[in-house]
Amino acid sequence: MSTKKRFSKWGGLFFSLNIIVGYAFVVGLGSSIQASGLIGMPLILLACAIVAFGAGIVFGTFAEKYSGYGGAYIYVKHGLGKKWAFFIGWCQYIQGPFCAISAIAAIVWSFQGANFFGWDLTNTAKFDEVKPILFAISTILFIIFIIIVNLGFRSTRLSLWLTWGLKWFVIILSLIFAFICIGKLIAENNSHKIIDNITGKGFHYNGNFFEIITSVLTFFFAFGGFEGAAAMSDDMTNAKKNMSFILIGSIIIATFFNFIYYFVFLAALGVNQNDPTSIIPNGTLDSNPINSVILNVLGGATGVFIAITSLCVLSQVGNNSATCMQNSWIDTRLLLPLAIEGWLPKSWTRVNKHGQFSKCLIFDSILTIVLMVVYALGASFATDDIANNLSNTLGIYSLITFINYLGTMTSAFVLWRKKELVFKKWELVICFSAYALIFLTILGFFTQWIYFVVTSNGSALKGFIFQFIAFTLAMLTGLSVYLVGKKRYWETRTQWHPSFIAYVKLNPEAVNEKILKRIHRLESEKYPDWLFIEKA
Repeated sequence: MSTKKRFSKWGGLFFSLNIIVGYAFVVGLGSSIQASGLIGMPLILLACAIVAFGAGIVFGTFAEKYSGYGGAYIYVKHGLGKKWAFFIGWCQYIQGPFCAISAIAAIVWSFQGANFFGWDLTNTAKFDEVKPILFAISTILFIIFIIIVNLGFRSTRLSLWLTWGLKWFVIILSLIFAFICIGKLIAENNSHKIIDNITGKGFHYNGNFFEIITSVLTFFFAFGGFEGAAAMSDDMTNAKKNMSFILIGSIIIATFFNFIYYFVFLAALGVNQNDPTSIIPNGTLDSNPINSVILNVLGGATGVFIAITSLCVLSQVGNNSATCMQNSWIDTRLLLPLAIEGWLPKSWTRVNKHGQFSKCLIFDSILTIVLMVVYALGASFATDDIANNLSNTLGIYSLITFINYLGTMTSAFVLWRKKELVFKKWELVICFSAYALIFLTILGFFTQWIYFVVTSNGSALKGFIFQFIAFTLAMLTGLSVYLVGKKRYWETRTQWHPSFIAYVKLNPEAVNEKILKRIHRLESEKYPDWLFIEKA
């Protein structure tokens, strides 16, 4: 076993940026506009950016002070104790399996409005007919990728660059077509239509406060997950010095990019609900603006349109499938501290010959597959307004992410009051603003559930039932892990795997200083039980 190659400062920035920037922004575009309106949409984007920026400051500050894998678990433990650390750490981990579910939904979404090698799905009704088939194929594809990962394949620099290349190919190509669409309107002396598109001609806003709350959760998926880079501080060069730059820099770049992308697509397509090629064609919630802008320029029957949309679909399928590999890299590092601390068997710290925490990977794979199968079945056979509304898929991910941020920020404020963490005044303003926005969103989300139950508003309730079922399953699974770990006394009755000890010797930044000192001291004393972790 040897020391690993780490990401440089700029490599870490690009890694974090690629976690944030992706198709999630485009997936949530139509539903967010319908829920918030043209004026509300930029405000929601700004609110999400403030939340992400505040979380970035907190996670970056923590990463500079505390080293090792684990992210939120390590940070919350120092401020709120082990029990709260488990809850928040579990929320951070479970984001990974829900991200895999969202990737399945994104693969299905990539076909909407496309003509895939002659398979014409530009008609919404036709697309809805084949959704069950697409969900089944996507789920099987993901299960195959998970098996490949467990057989020893892991994310390498080559696989990551390939994944990122596929994604940026589609994103940049869609922007090029959006600019061509704008140029086409100017060349045809239809410049006034650009103004109509930006001002929202043909758009009728019927949203309310609860829909805006849902829209924040849906749209934040475009920002969520960046904190996973903090959990991988051991994979970054000089993480204590560079992590704040990596996290905050990626958020700033992503925010500017998303604003530009939004206004370019708004000018190119508009939001006319009666226009089949707008961002929300015929009022469709989960439209695909990428395919719409290509259709707008080329027309649906041309061979060029078929070729380009087929290539875009393949690229999106490849990118979302490879997401499975990148997520497994992060997820196991979020589970690792739970095994180190004894919430999971300490033997799960085993490191295989590929440098992967294999037993954590197996647990993550099984849980992810179960959730994917449940989601695919629900999305295939439920009514259109329950599971196969992609907005619901994104919302559950963001809800759990917000709970993770709330706990981590609370821990940061506790340590700040104790003068163990230092923030600048402008950082505190942003952090408290982000904290308030997160609290308001979570409160609004659960309030709307109570409101819909009390008022017996069944049609509205269907739009949220998937999110609450998924959230309940996630929390019950975490509670089961917690109770079993306490019942089995894994903290005192199990041992770290020898391969983990060897790994830590070569990569000491993988754990915090307390555990590292414990290992060195007990080993030097040749204490017979030196593999046992010290009770907190």
